[in-house]
Order: sequence, then C-alpha cells, then structure tokens
Amino acid sequence: MIRSFTNIAQLDLSSVGELLSAIADDVLPLPGLYEAADRAVFGVDPSATGSAEVNHAKIEVNDFLDKLGWRISADTPAARRLAQVLVALRALGCECGIEFFEPCAQAAERFAAQELDLVPEDLDRTERAPAVVRSVMLGVATAALHRMAREHLVNERFANGAVTHGSEVPQPAPVG
Repeated sequence: MIRSFTNIAQLDLSSVGELLSAIADDVLPLPGLYEAADRAVFGVDPSATGSAEVNHAKIEVNDFLDKLGWRISADTPAARRLAQVLVALRALGCECGIEFFEPCAQAAERFAAQELDLVPEDLDRTERAPAVVRSVMLGVATAALHRMAREHLVNERFANGAVTHGSEVPQPAPVG
C-alpha cells in the first residue's frame, strides 16, 4: 500500500502517514476517509485564503458545483485546486471558463459512481484501506487515460499519418 502511494501516486511520506492514520481511525466515517485521501493527493491547505483571483475563481467553482447539484464540502481541496487551475490557465492566456469542465464533471461523476459501487454498503475495518488505495489509484489511472486520449488525438489531428498503439511515433529528421 505504501509503495502504491509513493511510487505510483507520487505522494510524499508525510501524506502517506496522514492517509495511514485516517485508515486506522475506526471512528472516521467513509466521507472523512475520502476527504483525507483528497487532502493527501491535492496537498492543498483548505484554510489558506489564496489570492483575490483564486477566491473569485472559487466562487465560480462553487456556482458550477451548485449547477451540477453536487453536495461538496465548502473547504474541499479539489475545489480550491480547480480554482487554482482556472487562475493559472487565465494567466497563461487560456480563457476557458468553468463551463469548459462540464463534460469532464459529468464523466467524473459516472466514474466515481462506478468506483463507489465497489465499496460494500456494510464497509468494515478491513475494507477501509482497499477503498482508499483504490480511490487514489483510480485517480492516477484517470489522469493516465486522459493523457493517452490526448496523445491519440494529437497524433490523429496533427501527425503525418495515424500512429497506432505499438507503432513508433514519428521522430523529427536529424539536423546536419
């Protein structure tokens, strides 16, 4: 479990320690356990005030979450991270608004429902660790799938000829 957190999810040992403590805390309900996993993955201090731009973007994110009908804690690290992403994208000249993320949010909700279908309704102590590990690993897998989908589309749209799985990606000709 520790290797999965450090090697695959790239979590630091402090975050892993917090996760292990949360898993061992038998009185912590499942929502609190998932919140601890999110804090470990996102590494965001929910009490940090942030810049005016991040605070404004956080309002946009909260409105977006309300529109989706999602019941999210006001200080969830993922919402602050999404607000930070919006601010960073805008600073780089990418003017996509929060609505850009709607299809992703819809797919994420379906995927999260599928993930939670793996959690037994009568979750016992022995199933807490697998639920957290699965959540973190599925987050890594989702990011990996996104990057592969993007690579596929870049190759399809911009490369000379299609690149198929297992074939070499065209390399630039050597100079000289």
